[in-house]
Amino acid sequence: MDLRQTGISAVGDVPWGTHFCIFYASPADLLDVLVPYFRIGLENNEYCLCALSRRTLENISRALRESLPDFDRYAAAGAIEIVAAEDWYGSGGDFDPTVAMRYLREKLASALTAGFTGVRANGDEAWLQHDQLADFREYEEGLGSALEGSRMIVGCSYRLDASPAAQVLDVAQTHEFVLAKRESRWERLELAALKQTKEEL
Repeated sequence: MDLRQTGISAVGDVPWGTHFCIFYASPADLLDVLVPYFRIGLENNEYCLCALSRRTLENISRALRESLPDFDRYAAAGAIEIVAAEDWYGSGGDFDPTVAMRYLREKLASALTAGFTGVRANGDEAWLQHDQLADFREYEEGLGSALEGSRMIVGCSYRLDASPAAQVLDVAQTHEFVLAKRESRWERLELAALKQTKEEL
């Protein structure tokens, strides 16, 4: 099995096709995970795709540049793409699962053609409206199946204060595991723990 480094100590190495979820409380917490996640991907010749809400775009670029001295070289070589999540998933704030899945397939094909070992991605869902979560859960379920056997690793990040906890946990159960911060420490939570948490809520 071809294991890939995630750069996240609480997660460790994962195989291609991994689909996981990040719960975060603040943009700083999200960057705390995404910077090492994308840094190790760039260093390991993976094409990196980062889709964040517009208010966070500049922060991730700045943080990666500070963390990785060769960031500008990677960017110039087309090894990383940082886009607005609102544009990635649809147009004008509308969620279009067909567009999102097509983009991922196209990115993987072009990355492999360009000589990258695979694709490492993260999509932030902070821009979603409450009435879009049910549709997005269906997309997440389809994404998990689509990733099987692919040379992709995809993280999906959810801001905890943006959605009711029970709804977010429903979405989380479509992932292999969840990364969440407890008492200032990141922890990997498996599905059994998530189900128990939902029952407690």
